[in-house]
Amino acid sequence: MSSTDTAAETPGEMPSPRAIVAIVAAWLVLLVLATAAVLYPLGPLFQRREQHELLRGFRVEVQQAADAKEGLAGLLDAEEPLAPEVGQSVAILDLGRVRVQQVVVEGVGPDQTRRGPGHVPGTAGLGQPGNSVVVGRRSGWGGPFDELGSLREGDEIVATTLQGQTVYVVRSVEERRLQPEELYGPSDDDRLTLVTSASRSPFATDRAIVVEAGLDGRPFEPTPQGGRAASIDGRQGDTGGWAPLALFGTGFAVAAVLAAVLYRRWRPLTAYLLTTPALVVMAILTGESVLRLLPAWT
Repeated sequence: MSSTDTAAETPGEMPSPRAIVAIVAAWLVLLVLATAAVLYPLGPLFQRREQHELLRGFRVEVQQAADAKEGLAGLLDAEEPLAPEVGQSVAILDLGRVRVQQVVVEGVGPDQTRRGPGHVPGTAGLGQPGNSVVVGRRSGWGGPFDELGSLREGDEIVATTLQGQTVYVVRSVEERRLQPEELYGPSDDDRLTLVTSASRSPFATDRAIVVEAGLDGRPFEPTPQGGRAASIDGRQGDTGGWAPLALFGTGFAVAAVLAAVLYRRWRPLTAYLLTTPALVVMAILTGESVLRLLPAWT
């Protein structure tokens, strides 16, 4: 056996303190990169998959509602509508100029806005009398409202709900300080208010891009809407993310320690093949938990 083969089979020696610091730094970089990857490169893929499922299901609901409205044989009389549940699809929103079509879900928490723009509970339903408010992400998870500021006065926005289609005409597009009491409150006219972060920074919570559009035509009959806590405005993170963050962060640390031990006792290639998948998976899960803590309009 050659000296080269013997060296290849020799377990790794105990790394120096400098090497340990370098390894820990590399793992931390991996964690940061995994978080960024979940938010940006992987986020759009996850969001498109969610939107595909939401769109397919909501189109079926729209067709069933249209059939019931026409009174087709075999359909039962429509039941009294209930307030939409959090996470439920409530509309399809078409932003013509920026070529964006998104299914809007009820609620503006991080778990809702990662799937699509969220309707603010307690505001008017889309296509109904009053002020209907929708909050969407600016950059993360596909950033469906990234080009919201590109809309111009006179542009049309089409909202499709179980009641039918409604056209809104853009009246103003501006960047402003977000004041929920004013922006999300009732209005004398029938309008659609679209909101997203004014910054692509994942930590921004102060300023917003706001699009106000007036309803063109008559509104549909109002239906029950859920209530909104004053603190729920689309900027909050999910405090429930701390538990999975602690769990997966611990898993990542354990995997890192195990990797260090295996690198010490086994050949580097074997240790690499065994530990890298676990480190990557734990890094991604930890990163996803971190993202739950960020503002919901990120």
